[in-house]
Amino acid sequence: MSTRPVKNVAIDPVTIIIKECINISTAMRKYSKISSQSGVAALLAGGGDIFHNQDDSLAHTFNILSTHKNNDPFLSGFIQLRLMLNKLNTLDDIDSLTVLQPFLLVVSTNTISGYITSLALDSLQRFINLSVIDQHSKNYVNAYRGLINALTHCRFEASEQISDDSVLLKVVMLLNSIISSPVSDYLSDSIMYDAIQTTMSLACNKRRADVLKKAAEATMVSITLKVFGKLRSAEPTNLIQQYINDESYSKDNLKDDIIGTGIKTATQSVDSLPVHYEDSKVPSDDEAVGDDSKKKNGSSSQPVITNNSVASSHEMEPQSSEDSIKDKEVETPVHRTIDTSEANYGLPVARQYLSLLLSLVMPENQTKHTNSTRIFSLQLLTTIIELAGDKFPLHPRLFSLVSDPIFKCVLFIIQSNSKLSLLQAALQLFTTLVVVLGHYLPMQIELTLSRIFSILLGEANNDNPDSSANTSTASLNTQMLNPNEAAKKELLIEQISILWTRSSSFFTSLFINFDCNLDRADLALGFLKVLTKLSLPEAALSSTESVPPICLEGLVSLIDDMYNRMQIVPENEYIKPDVQNEMLKQRERKNEFISCANAFNEKPKKGIPLLIEKKFIENDTDKAIAEFLFENNSRMNKKTIGLLLCDPKKTSLLQEFIGLFNFKGLRVDEAIRVLLTKFRLPGESQQIERIIEAFSTAFSESQDKIPEVKVNGEDKDKTENKEDEVDDSKSENPEKNSEKNNQDEPEEHEPVLPDSDSVFVLSYSIIMLNTDLHNPQVKEHMSFDEYTSNLRGCYNSKDFPHWYLDRIYCSIRDKEIVMPEEHHGNDKWFEDAWNNVIASTTVMTTIQKDNVSIVDNLSQMDLLGFDKAIFKHVGPSIVNTLFKIYIVASDDHITSRMLTSLDKCSFIAEFFKNKKLYNDILLTIGKITTLLGPNPYIKENHNDRYFDYDENIPLVEITIDDKTRIPVSNLSVRLGKSFKSQLCCLIFFRILQRTHNSNIISTESWKTIVNILKQLFENLLITPDIFTDLQERLKVGTLPRPHAEIVIDKHVENRGLLSTFASYLKGDEEPTEEELDYSKKAADCINNSSVATSIVGNENIITVGLIKTLMESLTIEKTDDNSRYFEAELLFLVELIVALVLFCKDEKDLNNAILDKLTELTKLSGVTKRTIRRLLTYETLLISVIDGQEERITTLIKDQLLGMTEIFNEKYFTTKQGEELIRRVLSLTDIANYRQHILKDESYWRFLRWLASMSEHTQTIYIYVNTLIKANNNSIIAQDDIFMFILGLLDEISSIGAVGSRWEQEYSKSVKSGHKVSNNNPYQGIVEISLKSINLTATLIENKNLTRNEMVAIIQALVHQCMNPCEQIQSYGLSSLESSLTERIHLRKNSENEEKDIIKLEDIVNDGIMSIINVKPEGEGTDNNNINNNNANNNIPIPKVLSIIGKAYLYHLEEGTTTNDTFLKILNIFNTFVDNPEIETQLQQLILDKKEIEKSDHDHTKTGTPTPASTPAAISLPVENASSESVDSANLTTN
Repeated sequence: MSTRPVKNVAIDPVTIIIKECINISTAMRKYSKISSQSGVAALLAGGGDIFHNQDDSLAHTFNILSTHKNNDPFLSGFIQLRLMLNKLNTLDDIDSLTVLQPFLLVVSTNTISGYITSLALDSLQRFINLSVIDQHSKNYVNAYRGLINALTHCRFEASEQISDDSVLLKVVMLLNSIISSPVSDYLSDSIMYDAIQTTMSLACNKRRADVLKKAAEATMVSITLKVFGKLRSAEPTNLIQQYINDESYSKDNLKDDIIGTGIKTATQSVDSLPVHYEDSKVPSDDEAVGDDSKKKNGSSSQPVITNNSVASSHEMEPQSSEDSIKDKEVETPVHRTIDTSEANYGLPVARQYLSLLLSLVMPENQTKHTNSTRIFSLQLLTTIIELAGDKFPLHPRLFSLVSDPIFKCVLFIIQSNSKLSLLQAALQLFTTLVVVLGHYLPMQIELTLSRIFSILLGEANNDNPDSSANTSTASLNTQMLNPNEAAKKELLIEQISILWTRSSSFFTSLFINFDCNLDRADLALGFLKVLTKLSLPEAALSSTESVPPICLEGLVSLIDDMYNRMQIVPENEYIKPDVQNEMLKQRERKNEFISCANAFNEKPKKGIPLLIEKKFIENDTDKAIAEFLFENNSRMNKKTIGLLLCDPKKTSLLQEFIGLFNFKGLRVDEAIRVLLTKFRLPGESQQIERIIEAFSTAFSESQDKIPEVKVNGEDKDKTENKEDEVDDSKSENPEKNSEKNNQDEPEEHEPVLPDSDSVFVLSYSIIMLNTDLHNPQVKEHMSFDEYTSNLRGCYNSKDFPHWYLDRIYCSIRDKEIVMPEEHHGNDKWFEDAWNNVIASTTVMTTIQKDNVSIVDNLSQMDLLGFDKAIFKHVGPSIVNTLFKIYIVASDDHITSRMLTSLDKCSFIAEFFKNKKLYNDILLTIGKITTLLGPNPYIKENHNDRYFDYDENIPLVEITIDDKTRIPVSNLSVRLGKSFKSQLCCLIFFRILQRTHNSNIISTESWKTIVNILKQLFENLLITPDIFTDLQERLKVGTLPRPHAEIVIDKHVENRGLLSTFASYLKGDEEPTEEELDYSKKAADCINNSSVATSIVGNENIITVGLIKTLMESLTIEKTDDNSRYFEAELLFLVELIVALVLFCKDEKDLNNAILDKLTELTKLSGVTKRTIRRLLTYETLLISVIDGQEERITTLIKDQLLGMTEIFNEKYFTTKQGEELIRRVLSLTDIANYRQHILKDESYWRFLRWLASMSEHTQTIYIYVNTLIKANNNSIIAQDDIFMFILGLLDEISSIGAVGSRWEQEYSKSVKSGHKVSNNNPYQGIVEISLKSINLTATLIENKNLTRNEMVAIIQALVHQCMNPCEQIQSYGLSSLESSLTERIHLRKNSENEEKDIIKLEDIVNDGIMSIINVKPEGEGTDNNNINNNNANNNIPIPKVLSIIGKAYLYHLEEGTTTNDTFLKILNIFNTFVDNPEIETQLQQLILDKKEIEKSDHDHTKTGTPTPASTPAAISLPVENASSESVDSANLTTN
């Protein structure tokens, strides 16, 4: 024994016990019915030794007295205990049970008054509280067991009910104290079960005081926690084989409340007390320890140890009043002894406890127990599952109790009971089972939830498949018509709501486990459909007001769960079902499978080929078919399977099918139970014979030749691994059973190995026995002896072992072998439904250690795949429900919650590419916004506080303090008045802004969006300037706004009131303050909605559909109704189209359609010039970004820019918009695809020349031409048509400088008149551009690839500028002409003159110069008398031109590129003007210079030495730079 720890109390335990002995002795002497002199007898009971020093006569006198008085054994016990403890200091050497014995005798004796019993209980409670007896005490285990035994068998004399109950209250409290303490772990199964029975009977006795019942209930909870708390640490049951559930559940019943005064038994002697001492002798130390070897006359100081204690306590029944004891002798309860060899409690008592609770809730016992008893039992079961339910699968016997009878009782109560309190308790147990054991009880959950759905939807009365049986259906259906139906629905919904409340993925998990299983019903979808129906407000009419909100919360939880999961997995990472989950594939084929199964049930010959065709069966072999029927058994009709298997033509199939079973280690009856879980045995004897014959062969072959060891009539392997129970044996004969229970050693049996014939006979007998024992039509049932007599000689020509047949008989007797679908069409349809669905899963039970849900092993990506399947089926109905609630809801919180959920639904629909649902949500929300008109959903409800405002209000724009503009219209007032509409408006544009899928929005939705956009624009609620950057780039300015019908200016006075100064365009009244307030709310709502950002700011939704819808929405006809906003809206929509089309540049057909529309719009009549100009700017922009628009460019320039000069006039082109248009038109040639087409277009060059003629754009055009030439490395000049266009444009630019002559003339006149004038030419800028253009023209001749005509054209252009009235330009033209004819031009030498197309100087001079000055050489018919006059009129400097010709001749003469013919033609030209003295002098000098050159050439020819040739006077030219701003005029003069 371990050393006792330091005591925690001041007084020593011995003193405490002695004091309690004295207190009880005093009370007993005072109130005892036996003479008080008995106390003296007690003192003398040990003999006369105490008087050994006294007078013998005195001793004799006392002895005589003691023999004449009745002894009080109870008082003697206390006195003897006191005497024993008087000389002791501690209790270390005293047996604890000896110390407690007198107190326990008082507690368990029915002749003791309640007062004395109460004192004894107080003493015991004090011992416990002060740790007088604890784990360090001697023999404390038996002491505590004896204490509990005495408490559970407490007896005392009856008195007043209150007094009696107060005594029992102390019993219960003492029980609770012990059970709750650690010492309770040492109690045995039988002791603990007694405590359960006693306490439960008190708690369930309605005649007991409430305080006693409540205390008993609390104690039961403590016992429950203690018993099943052990289960959490218990080792799993080590089953070698599968557990076959063939036990009866009805043998553990609640005994009557007989504690206290409830029972009296036959008179017994003191020697037969439950626990007693040997005679009256104080036990020695050895005896106190409990040595069984010291006995006298069959008794000892220790409790008698027997093996039938449980039976004696459990089978005790209350006696009637006729059996009461009529004398007043000492009476005791039935003989009760303690089995000290019994192990500490564990699984056996847990199973008995479950069986006891089951008996209290079983439907067949509902008349035996009160409603409160059943409720309390269900609550205790709930506590058990909450505490240790997850450990039940590790212990098959416990699990089978829960999975079959307990769950069955729960279902029965749910569907057939109208008592709400009982229903609530059953539902609480059900939901706990689903939460804790849902993975292991799928079929039970399916059936129960299906029944709950039927009740909620009012379909419970139609559940019987046979309508004819409805009239005879048991009360479970008729009870559903009671007035509490609404409250029952409310209770059902409230309780099952915990399923989705505690698990965010409840519906997804349910869908995976059931809806994706071919053999299970669509439970998740059915659940959600029920919730959608009951969430509607009208559901409250058939239930209660709280039902719709609870159901709605379930739907919202599903949406939230999906939405939250999508936030974890980005949409772009969401994997489409390319590699689809196998369960999802199965789900998609489920309807197909059901159809095939129905075909099989109707006719196997039709169904099997269909199953093979659909690949549910791999092939048409018997093996494949058998495997399918074995594995996919739930949807197949069991009777049909049985008929198929017994077909004589399907022998091979039958053998294959039965070969799939594992009968190893099973008895024949167990094997038959397993066999019949898969099909129903046919009714004809021949059919049964075929199946039994195949079974017999398979069973015989599966048995191993290993000896079996039996323990107490059970297989050793089963008995050792099952939880031992107090009454665990199975025998037909109770006496035999007792004999077996008294066997301490296992009984070994030879293995039972019957051959196939023996199995055949035994199987038939088992089927017949099952029918005989459980058929209600059989009046006299077969006895065990009759059964065994029928099987004599049938075991391999011998008798079956008695124990073997005994086990079979007991198994069949206790639990029927259920034949599936046996009860269709009669009043046992509930049993039939349960048996069909459940029994096949509870016949065999294996340990299931894997408690991980399928959902736990799936990734978020995988779960989204299941979410998609769920949302596909129930999404539309959920959305419809949410909308209905939103429309009728009057609470702002509810409306906000519904709309938030709808917003999430739209996100989910987009995520899952559910286009229809997404657009349905969008369209419905769009209608509720009232932006397209009054809300169609609430029009009938005129009492709705959000009822639409539908008065005819003109569009009034109110400006407050010249700052804030508030548009007031019918639309703004209607929107501002309805909070729901404002919420929808925000959500509508939020959905658009969040959308990522470009193809999700339908055409109808785009029409709604565009119409809303137009309505907002027309009512001045949005600004048209969305693309301000585009406006800036195009320099088109802001868009016009629609005109208000009435414009009002308001100013705030100093007093803070509004004073109105209105100028009315119409005669309508000013809006009221209420309307103004509503309009402000509407404006704020639209501003917060970010309309522009939502639509055009989301690049993901800018699609062809949107642009086409915008185009279709364009109104091209101006009417009185739309005149207020016609052009403004037209430009607003067009600008949207143009801006958006930049995102769809590759859509060729769309782009062409847009350009066609723009061209069409520019031709509209009645529109302003501003509109047409803006439209043409848009068109130019689109042409620049869209390929293949060559012909459209020509049309734009020719028909619009040149053909509509009243619109595109010089004034317009001076504006920023006009300048930008010019820049964009010119930039079209930068596009390679367009360049050639544009440059060859004559209208384009006409447009440029027109622009060049405008002084504001002359430099722009020159820069453009110069850049064009240089950027293309003069290659552009090689094309004849383009060359001539360029040359003509340059000549046009060069000629513009003629304006400079005005200043020159004015300056000359001023100088002559003596006036002082500024020498700064105001036209110098234009003149310099002309000079640059002349220089660029002259450089063109340097191109070696020029043709003769091109050279002539260049010279002509230069000669033309030599006639420019501006002297500065004329001078520069002459110098450019000279340089062009000398240094820049490239002529061939004489040796090359043989070529036909040679360019000659004389041709250039004659065609290029003389043709321009309109003078023909002499001899060609020219009237030379008028030459001087013509020259003066044409402003032609003939002498300067002829001087240049002469210099050109001399230059080329020296270069060797002239001939004599050249000189003759040059000479002829000079002769034409020879009358002019200046020209005559030039001619003479030309001749002299010619001779000098020729002479020099001759001398060089003789000497062979080259000499420098005389060259014409040098001409200084400016360096051309396209970006030069000025040219030095000094450099333009000839040196």
